[in-house]
Amino acid sequence: MIKMKSVFLKKMTNPSIIVLSCLLFIVFGCSENEPTVPPGGEPPGWTYDNGAAFYAEETSDGGYIIFGNSGWVYEITFSDILLIKTDGSGNVQWRKRFGTQDVDEKVLTGRQTRDGGYIIFGLVDSSWDERGSNMWLIKTDDKGNIEWDILSANDSIADFWGPLQLVNGHFLMQHVFYTNSAKDQYETRIFEVDENGTLRWMRKLDFPFSTGLSDVYELNDSEILCVGTNAERGEKVVWIAKISKSGDVLWQKIYDVPEMGSLSYGSLTPDGGYIIGGYKYYYQNGFMVRFNGAGDTLWTRTLDADGIRNSSEWENIYHVIPMRNGFIFAGKSTTYGMDTAASGGWIGALDENGNTLWNRLIKEGFCFSVSPTRDGNYIVAGRMYEKMWLLKISPEGNILN
Repeated sequence: MIKMKSVFLKKMTNPSIIVLSCLLFIVFGCSENEPTVPPGGEPPGWTYDNGAAFYAEETSDGGYIIFGNSGWVYEITFSDILLIKTDGSGNVQWRKRFGTQDVDEKVLTGRQTRDGGYIIFGLVDSSWDERGSNMWLIKTDDKGNIEWDILSANDSIADFWGPLQLVNGHFLMQHVFYTNSAKDQYETRIFEVDENGTLRWMRKLDFPFSTGLSDVYELNDSEILCVGTNAERGEKVVWIAKISKSGDVLWQKIYDVPEMGSLSYGSLTPDGGYIIGGYKYYYQNGFMVRFNGAGDTLWTRTLDADGIRNSSEWENIYHVIPMRNGFIFAGKSTTYGMDTAASGGWIGALDENGNTLWNRLIKEGFCFSVSPTRDGNYIVAGRMYEKMWLLKISPEGNILN
């Protein structure tokens, strides 16, 4: 049995007035109900507040929930977490904002929960002034009002991923944090909190390298799949492990992927396996790897948005999910020093064997994630003209909004 520290998470106890480490969580109402059109002209899809939408999904009422940031990763200004609820036509029903003036709050992902509310997984980042970074988990009701939130007690988070809502209604997360002030030693943990934000259990995992946790999934009533990647210090590897609900490692495999530059986020496949996307080393083309349920590699693919590989391109697949008879992905293609059609938000699809079905580029866009809708189509979240952006597409890549 692994011995654990007894104190790790701090739960905030007053959801109406939330203050932690001098952070003020600012919540404001809806001021614009229509999707906006930027001065540069009307892009496809719907644009909203300044910032970026990192994940969106269809809600139980047929609308959409958007998880995003008010700032941008390349900007100096501090960002806040934004939660925007729309109807099925993209019109804003309400928006909430959580943040302060002198600390970065960043969203990684989120989901609608079974009770109709929302769970937000984010980061309170003060690394710019050496205060470190903290994991931040927020649970809201169906109107975006905070019910409870958790801030990690450790201020040296290196990487993390979640939250996954389990069949029992609890939430499962994993993270890597620094264990010394020099920040050259790491520890990986997976933990579960219940629907009220109370820590139920935590386990240390024997993670074989420093950073790069990607995903955690519930396979059945007793098993969880963890995925990690690392392309630092020449360690271009993918780690897949199956663990029990009590945190015991059932099996783990490590794969050398020499051509891998970095891998982002993926999904379980219908056959019980896993698929993940990223970019390829050297030319930095899009890259994808598929594994079966036993953790064996089925295929790897190098992908290109415009069919022309050159050293001035940078292409990355941020997110890939299954679709009927294949996979659909969201990403970005950039051509430096050239004004060509090879720059823009990148969406595409592959068949089950990794053969390209279609590619599409949207000028000026970033495509960060894709999720299915109940009508058989898909919603893409990203950034367009410095604004949060949603794009609805068909399985064939046709733009529907």
